[in-house]
Amino acid sequence: MHIDGFLNFRIAGIDLNIEEIIQTLNIIPTISYKKGDKYIDKKSRVFVYNEDCIISDFRISDEQDLEQAIDKLIEMYLPYSEYIYKLSKQYAVTFWLSLYPDTEQFSIHLKNKTINQLQNLGVDIDISFTFLKYFYDGN
Repeated sequence: MHIDGFLNFRIAGIDLNIEEIIQTLNIIPTISYKKGDKYIDKKSRVFVYNEDCIISDFRISDEQDLEQAIDKLIEMYLPYSEYIYKLSKQYAVTFWLSLYPDTEQFSIHLKNKTINQLQNLGVDIDISFTFLKYFYDGN
């Protein structure tokens, strides 16, 4: 089965020290913003962010098994588990799994090891599915 998607590591809250987080976790953020920064969407609407945030995206490749991709992301952050756990006590720290399966029926299996590692990091996990088959079919 073909699946497109992204894994995101997201930290959000008030008064984040974004520079410290970037240096400590040795990451290159896909996006970061501070409370009060403005965002203009494609329809020229202006939104003002109400929190600080840093996000790193990781695309799931066609060759990767979903569970392997999740495990790889977790392994990247395990060396920083104490720091991430400390952050999770003050801020919203989330692994966000955004999937675009090619069928209407899809399931995710997470091994006990994966669940335990997420728990040890102190992170939440958000999973979203977007079924685009009807969009691509013109329905």
